[in-house]
Parts: sequence; C-alpha cells; structure tokens
Amino acid sequence: MSGLTNLKMLDLSYNKNLACIPPKVISRLSSLEELYMIDSFGEWEIEGTGDNASLAEVVSLAKLTSLYLDVENEKWLSTDIGPSHHWEKLEKFYIRVGYSTWWTMTPKSKRCVRLSTRSDSFPVAAWVNVLMGRTYAYDLRLERCEGLKNVLQLNPKGRFYNLNSLTIGDSREMEYVVNVEEQVPDTMFPNLEILKVVVLPKLKVIWNGPLLGRSFEKLKVLEIYGCGKLVNVMPSLLWTMLQNLEQIDIRHCPSLEKVFESDGFEDGSGSIFKLRSIELRCLDSLTSIWKGAIPLIRLENLKILYVEDCPNLRLGYLFHSVAFAQRFQQLEELTVIECQSFIKLIAKEDEEEGMEIKSCPINFIAFPPIFFNLKVLLIIGCNDLKYIFPIRIFQGLLQLEEFTVSRCYEMENLTEVCQEEKDGSMTIRLPHLRIVQLDMLPRLSSFFSHGVLLDCPSLEKLKIYDCPNLKRLPFLDETMFPNLEVLKLKLMKELKAIWNGPLVERSFEKMRVLRIEDCNNLVNVLPSLLSTRLQNLEDFRVHDCNKMEELFEFEECEEEEDGSMTIRLPHLSFLSLRNLPTLTSFFSHRSKLPRVFLDCPSLEELMILDCRNLKRLPFGPQSTPKLTEFQIDPNFKAQLQQLLPLRRITTNENWTTSHNRKGTDPGIVPCNPHLPEHEDEGHASGLPSVLQDYHPQKIFLLFSCALLHNLDQSLCYGKLEAGVLTFVIPTVLLRHLKGLMDDGVKLSLLCVRVALFVVFAVRNFSQPIKKIPDGFFEGMKRLATLDLSGTGIKYQPQSLLSLNNCLRSLYLGNCWRLKDVSLIGNLKTLEILSLQHTGISMLPEEIGGLTDLKMLDLFVYQESQMHLIKGDFKIV
Repeated sequence: MSGLTNLKMLDLSYNKNLACIPPKVISRLSSLEELYMIDSFGEWEIEGTGDNASLAEVVSLAKLTSLYLDVENEKWLSTDIGPSHHWEKLEKFYIRVGYSTWWTMTPKSKRCVRLSTRSDSFPVAAWVNVLMGRTYAYDLRLERCEGLKNVLQLNPKGRFYNLNSLTIGDSREMEYVVNVEEQVPDTMFPNLEILKVVVLPKLKVIWNGPLLGRSFEKLKVLEIYGCGKLVNVMPSLLWTMLQNLEQIDIRHCPSLEKVFESDGFEDGSGSIFKLRSIELRCLDSLTSIWKGAIPLIRLENLKILYVEDCPNLRLGYLFHSVAFAQRFQQLEELTVIECQSFIKLIAKEDEEEGMEIKSCPINFIAFPPIFFNLKVLLIIGCNDLKYIFPIRIFQGLLQLEEFTVSRCYEMENLTEVCQEEKDGSMTIRLPHLRIVQLDMLPRLSSFFSHGVLLDCPSLEKLKIYDCPNLKRLPFLDETMFPNLEVLKLKLMKELKAIWNGPLVERSFEKMRVLRIEDCNNLVNVLPSLLSTRLQNLEDFRVHDCNKMEELFEFEECEEEEDGSMTIRLPHLSFLSLRNLPTLTSFFSHRSKLPRVFLDCPSLEELMILDCRNLKRLPFGPQSTPKLTEFQIDPNFKAQLQQLLPLRRITTNENWTTSHNRKGTDPGIVPCNPHLPEHEDEGHASGLPSVLQDYHPQKIFLLFSCALLHNLDQSLCYGKLEAGVLTFVIPTVLLRHLKGLMDDGVKLSLLCVRVALFVVFAVRNFSQPIKKIPDGFFEGMKRLATLDLSGTGIKYQPQSLLSLNNCLRSLYLGNCWRLKDVSLIGNLKTLEILSLQHTGISMLPEEIGGLTDLKMLDLFVYQESQMHLIKGDFKIV
C-alpha cells in the first residue's frame, strides 16, 4: 500500500478489526488530502517503541485538508510529535483521543476535538494547541477526564479564543468549568456559543474567581445535566454579560435552589434580552423560578417555557399575578409537567414573597391579551390544578395550535369563569387550533361553564380519553370541521351524543380515523348524512359501547329505484366492531329502513366480534374487492362466504392472531402469487410476465431495445448521452444472460460504446447474483465505471483483466461474500476503488501497484464487521 503515492483519499472508518499499520506506510502517502479512520485503528505508537505506525507519520502529511482520527493512548496529549503548523490548513478535522463510549456518533461540527484525559496528560502538547487554536470556530468535547478539575488545566495560558462549542461529560473530579487564579489571560471563551456540562457530580459552579471582560459574551446555549452538587449556576456579574444568551436547559440537578442570581441589581436593568427558551426539569430543591430573573431577563422575548418535576416550588402558581403574566408577550410554547404544588397557573394577586413588580394594575380585558402568541399549551400531571386560565385569557389565545391536558385529577373545568359570564352565553373562537388532547381527567364535567361554546375551524385531531364525567362536546353547532382528520373518544361513560347540531357543508370531509371505545351511553355514532361525507375515512373502529344500537342514525332517506341505498367509503381499509351487544344494524331510522349497502373498494381488514344482535352485513358481491383479512362471529360466516366464495373465512372460534404474512395465517389471502425462491437453470418463471416466454437471446434483444423504451417494472434502463452508452441491469436479467454467453453470441452492441455498467437487485426479486460468467467483460474496451455493489459474488471473473487499460472506477460495496480482490491489482488505470462492507480481511500486496489510485474506501459498519471477519484486518 505504501506505493500508492498518488492516493488523495483513504477511508478506513469503522474497521474495528484493523489491528496493524506497519511503520512508514502512512508517511509514504505523500499526496494524501483526506484521511478518515474513525472507529478504526487507534493504536498509534510512540515513535520507535512498537510495530505500529507513529502519530508523527500522520503529522508529516503536509497536504491534508480533512483528518478524522482515533488515538487510544491518552499519553499522546502531552507528547510532542514535531512541527504541526501545517495542520492550520485543515478544513475539516475530528480528533478523538482516549477511549470513551460517550457521543459515539460523529458530530455535525466540521472541526471537533474530543479528549479523554488522565492525570499525566495535561498540560497538552503543542499539536493539540494547534488544533484548539485554529482560526475557525471548532468544537471541544471533554469526556471522562481523569484528574481534570477545571478546563484551564489543559492550557493554563490559553484563552480558548476560537472555541465555538464546549461539551464536558462524565468527568467525576471537575469542580469548576473555569477556575480563575492569579496568572490568567485578559479574557476567556470570548467566542463560545454553546456550553454543555453533563454528569459532573462534583461541579460547584461554572465560574469561580474574578470575572474577566468579554468572557462568555457570545454564549447562546447553556445546558446543564446531572450535576448533583450544583447550588448556583454562576455569579451575578457573569449573568449580566450574557447578552446573547438564547437558551437555558437545566435537568437533574437535585441541589440547585435557584437558576438566576441578580444580587445588587435593580428591577428594569435586564441585560439578557435575547433569551428565547427556558427548560427546567427534575430540580428537586428549586424553590423559585423567577426570583433573581426579573432584573436580568427581558421576559417579553421569551418563546418557550418548559417546567417539569420541580416539587419544592414554594407557591402554588407559575405566574404570581396577571400583570406579571402579561410580560410574556412572545411566549409560544408553555409546558408544565408533574408540578404537584400548582393549584393555579396564574394568581390573581402578587403573592410571591420578595418579588416586586413595578407596573400598573391590569385587568382581564387589557390590550394586548395575555399569551396572545401562545401556540402550544401542555399541562400534564398537575394533580391539584383546578383549572388552567380564567376564561377571558383563554378567549385571547388566538394563535393556539396544540392543546393538551392530562392526569390532572382535580380539574373540573378547563377555565375559571368570571361572574359576568355565568348568566350569559359565549363563543370562544380559536381559529388556528389543530390538536386537542384530553386524557385522564376523572372530575372534568365540561370544557367550560354552561352556555360557552368552542369554534375551531382548523381542528385536525381531537382525542379524549378517560374523562368519564364529560357529558358533551362543547363545539358550536355551525362548526364545519373541514380539516378534522382524527377523532378518538375512549372511556367517556356519560357522553350521549358526538354531534347534535345541523351539518354544514364540508363537515368532516377530511376525516381519516374514527375510533369510539367504552362510551356506554352512546346510541349511535353520527347522523346518517355525515356518513356520505366520510370520503377520506381509512380507519373506523367502535368497541365496547353497551348501548350502541346503530352506527349511523337515519332521519331522511333518498332511495334508489330498486328501494336500496348505497353509501360509498372509497378509502376505508380497516373496519372493526367489537363487543356491541345491542347493535342491530349499521344503519337505522325511525320509520322504514331501506336496503343500505356499503361500497368499500379499499377495505382490506374486517373485524366483527361479540355483536350478537347484528342481523346482517351491508356488503354486496362487489363491495370489498380487496378484502383479505377477516375476524368475524360465526353467524356471519355463511353470509360472508356467499359474498367472497373464493376466500377462506376465519371465525372467532378458531382465529389466532398473526401479523406474519409469510406464515400460514388462515385469514390472509395473498393478492399476488408468490415468486419461487429457486429456479431451474434457463427457466424464466421468476421474470415479469413481459419476459416469461423469451429465450435468452430474445431477452437480450429486449434489453438492447431499452435504449428507446423502458420495460415493465423498470426491468432495465439504458440511455445514450454525449456518445456514452449507459446500461443498468437488474440481477434477475443478468442471470439469464449467462445462457446467452454460453451460446457464444457476442455482445457486440454492449462492447462498442458502453462506459458505465451497473448491476443492482430489483426489490421484487430476492435472489442476488452470485456469479458473473468468466468471459462477460471481454471486448468492453471503453468501460470506465463498473458498479457491482450489493451482489453475492465471491470472486471477480477473469475477463475483468480485459479492462486494465480503461476502467477508472470500481464499486464493490456490500459484496459480503467477496474474499479475494487480488485481481484488482492488474487494473492499472483505476482511480476510485470502493470496498465498503465486504468480507475482505487483508488487502493484498497487488493493491500497492495501483499507482493512479486516488480514492480507496474501506468503510465498514462495526456490527457487520464483527460477524464477517474472524481474524485481524491488516494493511501491508
């Protein structure tokens, strides 16, 4: 391999079994510009101490622009390896020193250094400082750093001037991110935008010591996870410098008592005016969210507020007054989860101790409305919460798109009603609301007080589960629901009707999923006229409704000439009725019932179980042409057998659940005949019907005609562009061309001008090609690119040698059975060679003769390599 002096790109990534790179192999690749060795060889030796290459050889490659490298020995961090100034030209680099299982994926950053240290590996050597002092922004990740108590120990005189992102994880001895002592630079981290600290159990504070000017002044993202001893995040003076801070995310810090520190600052001097997101999760000792924040933060620009599992918040309110809540003018997402102390979200009076708000009193009808930009509202697991907002605030949520309330066991209404609304009616219009989800609200009896209705013309999903006392859905009678796609109701024992009012044009016309379960007081699902509008319905289920008598109630009927009526549901693919003891018919009306048929041309699965009073199925002989899966009560077997005489019917008595279509599920009838997995030589039964009766010579004639026509199922594809003929041949066709070769017929057309030859496996055929005829490539004097990726070949045909003066690109990726590639060494014009995911355990010496080779790709997934390679992989 050392003879590949013109090689520009070498990819050995994810070759876990690459055990040896002899000395002076890498250093001889003097033209190398890109070297990729992530999750591959990492046992670089201190020069002169072993049988492997030294890291100094990599440093000697002066033309490198991209370097992705693993170095397992942490001692290299403090070992000088010679001049490395040319590394300043690196455009992309990812250097990982030391072993770590954290962040195993390659980061999105183009320039990243990941270090796992031990006590004798810092201060770091000059070559590390060259990477960390790059003129472009870079990403530094410190993980499992033994003995490291603060970042300055890596380079006591460093400023980390160009550092853009700093992540510190699982460093058990770190006490401070920055510990400023006597001899320090004038500033630190002036360009840092992202700071993440994860699982630092001894971390006391992020910054300790005197503050340095411009430090953290560009910080945008601050994330702190799993720091058990952290009491305060950072000193108050440092908070004032975070003018560009946009996101705060703090989780699992059980000792943290408060987030913000503003001692010495007066209200109104807020300097953090770009803050967009605050997320606080699992903070057991947090007593106040907003104490200390008021003088620092411009709350008017906050867009996301997420509070979860903070059990020791002192007050029972998230916002301690209406006046304070009105400051959140740009808030778009509000999420409150598992905050047991909250009894209200907004208090009527300012009750928080020590919190003074200098603003005028605000009443409920002040302009602008409170939370008028709110788009997402999620309230989950707040057991003592009586209601969410006063109704006047709820009425102002004109931008609301998603509304979820779950596991609030004391909630009786969603809103608190003011005195002036108690005696009158009101309509709340939420024009952008798309999703409503209510779940496990056992005391909820209504959305609002009596007389308050909801108008949601953009509603797409309505899901209400386990609200047993909810008696009605408070939607305006004139609401069209033109965009409603999903309606799911479950465990609503007091609900007596889904829809009572008149139907407006376009009502429910986009409905795709309709599921009703455990609604014991429902007598029918929807009015009959609505059934004619469910043209997009795909999934219809009604389960465990003890009083359900009919699915659709008829009030008026327009009969056809023969006295029948047909309702067409063109997209319905799944219909399930289960445990409906009083159901007598799909359709009913108060006087004379016509004969009603359901036309369901897309229906594939039908389930009717425990519906003992249902008399008949409303299907005609041509109603369900695609029906393939059945699970029905025994009394319907004869009727369904008459409708579908050629299909096997499964009843509830002998039916067993199975979702494996390859098995012998008696309820499944295949739509297409199964293609045989093995075929006799020369037999064409596995080919599409267009080729069933063709001799191999005729198949080739059809193949040649692909210059002008595309065959059925994209069997083969050819095109002529700029005098270059390109063919793409599926495996199944190539298998039959073998007979053509045996007959001695020359592929004259293929040999004249072909420049690209690709063999690929068509999805419909499961048998990959395992052998290419020995003489297949003879005469192809202009073949420049050959792609055999994904085939099952073990060896290359000898005719490949005839391409030694023309072939420039060879792709053998995913050829798992391929073991020997020594033949490739004779292809002297080869410039690109891809051996991704092959069964090769050792590169042969012949590869060293490919002096024109510019790209060598040996990328292998770790999981696959472990199964396919038993010995060690070596480069010689």
